[in-house]
Amino acid sequence: MAKITENLNLQRGLLRHLKEFPPVHLLDKAKVQSILRDTEEGGGWPMVHLDNGQILRARLLVGAKLRSSYF
Repeated sequence: MAKITENLNLQRGLLRHLKEFPPVHLLDKAKVQSILRDTEEGGGWPMVHLDNGQILRARLLVGAKLRSSYF
């Protein structure tokens, strides 16, 4: 069984739900400039460089692309 949800409704629900988790910080209108691997011994974590000067390090990095139109 599958369910189709409009992107706007999904975003609205997610943003409403995130308000319940204070440690979550939402970055709005920031673009990824580059992704590099940290130079720590043992591989290190991915480092995401944003266009606003911020650098984020995370053990898990997930990429997604939104499509503006459907087939």
